[in-house]
Amino acid sequence: MALDVYFQDTLRRIVLSNLVLAIRTAVANGTINPDHARGLLDAYESMAHSIGISWPDLLTDVRRSLSNDAITLLDSVTVGTIEGQCTK
Repeated sequence: MALDVYFQDTLRRIVLSNLVLAIRTAVANGTINPDHARGLLDAYESMAHSIGISWPDLLTDVRRSLSNDAITLLDSVTVGTIEGQCTK
């Protein structure tokens, strides 16, 4: 259906902007709970998959929108560690 493409692009931008906001907020607060950060990414990954958005592509776009501190947080959670603690 032709409208699916339009709505998927709109939903992709919404998911992207909200994930960027959530990561920036976690960095700004300075209190990073590894379980919360991992849960946040898991929730957004599930949301992306449910509407047909490629998670690796979305993460690439998220990284482009983040500061170095926020990228460090994102990378730490996606590889499974924050401050030396295992999150998986």
